[in-house]
Amino acid sequence: MAVDELIQGRMWWHELSRSTTVDVRRDGLVVGHDPEVIGDLVVRDRLSIVVRLTLDPVVIDGPSAAWWTGGKARLRTVMTHLSRVGRAFGAIAPHLALRQAGQVVGLEFFVDVVVSGTVLGVGLEESPDEVADVLGSDFAENRDRAGLLRDYGLVEFVWTRHPGSRTWQANGFTVQAHRLGSVTFNQALVDRYGEFGRRLSFRELDAAVGDLGYDLREISDSQQFWFAEAQTLTVVTDGDVWSISAPHPAERVAAATLSGQRRSARDALVHLLDLDEHQRGRWLDRRQPSPRDVNWWLYRLLVIHQHLQDPSPRRVDWVELKLWMIRQGRDRGVFSESETAMKIAYFTGEMRGLGVDPAVLPSADEVVRACLGAIPVSLREVATADDLSGLDIGQMRLSRRAKNLVSAAQRHLDHVVDTDLATRLRAWIDIKPKLV
Repeated sequence: MAVDELIQGRMWWHELSRSTTVDVRRDGLVVGHDPEVIGDLVVRDRLSIVVRLTLDPVVIDGPSAAWWTGGKARLRTVMTHLSRVGRAFGAIAPHLALRQAGQVVGLEFFVDVVVSGTVLGVGLEESPDEVADVLGSDFAENRDRAGLLRDYGLVEFVWTRHPGSRTWQANGFTVQAHRLGSVTFNQALVDRYGEFGRRLSFRELDAAVGDLGYDLREISDSQQFWFAEAQTLTVVTDGDVWSISAPHPAERVAAATLSGQRRSARDALVHLLDLDEHQRGRWLDRRQPSPRDVNWWLYRLLVIHQHLQDPSPRRVDWVELKLWMIRQGRDRGVFSESETAMKIAYFTGEMRGLGVDPAVLPSADEVVRACLGAIPVSLREVATADDLSGLDIGQMRLSRRAKNLVSAAQRHLDHVVDTDLATRLRAWIDIKPKLV
């Protein structure tokens, strides 16, 4: 066992012992109260720790029959510690899970999916082979020329590809939580998270996400809850989670709330196609709502994007209009620099794949430079998963933003001309797996 793991185990338990009374037992006998002893016990036995949110007391148990107990008045403090350090502590206690009254088991998996937008780190960019490297080859498959679905039991992944292409592009995943009572669980998930329960209460999922400092936003009283930072959507039925899927871009979420405006939005955008930049600016001056009404902008970007799927003679005009709208959103305080850089990066990559004339698109160098320039922290200072036990929410969010910007820039690497810029991007790509 590495010395740093032993130290980490001791520090973790010491942090908990400052919040409440510690009592660790094995086979019914008290092992001790000293955080040093407890740290050694945890590291040596590599406990799979489960937290049960019972009324009183709080209990942590594991395969070695070790219990930690403390008064319920300290529950929120303890849960904050667990949430903050759980991932960093994973090398020692890899199966952290949360449950209430023994009903919700494996909650950490669902929290990870919601806040990371991935399943064990994969799902949004990886090829079918790369997903199989993580989850294994035990899946059911359905494919045709343009689409591929792989069903791993609890999780389904989807890929698509353009006509004539042999390369599959990740199109997202869905965690089918409603299958909890009947599915055979993927071994990689069991190895990482331990046992799973037969149902998942949304109330407990929402509370666990809230303990990390995040909020799930309900979309139009539809029992669908969106987490913007990871672009995940949680669907709820009768109080239980039905599914969690990603990615759900902000434009798609806006469409769910503003779909009744489609005809008027489309007519206005068709009108904008024939205006020059000055006239378009005046049109926006008259019609744009408050900068806080981001959905107004997002929905119009979505309507433009729908026109781009049709290879009409005016496709180039629609491309130029969408780029103009994104930049206007930035200039008018609607989109941040990082949001603008990511929107342009993903849009440019998609249009390049559809064969749009490169002359009307930003160059790869321009796209990558904007993404790297919007990263709010330096390569040396960015927080990584190795540091989670000492990070606050602000540091985690900066690391997440860096990860998102690197992902957006990464697909343009092969087209970058500036060798120094490419070297900078590769350095970020190398560290990306460790970003929060």
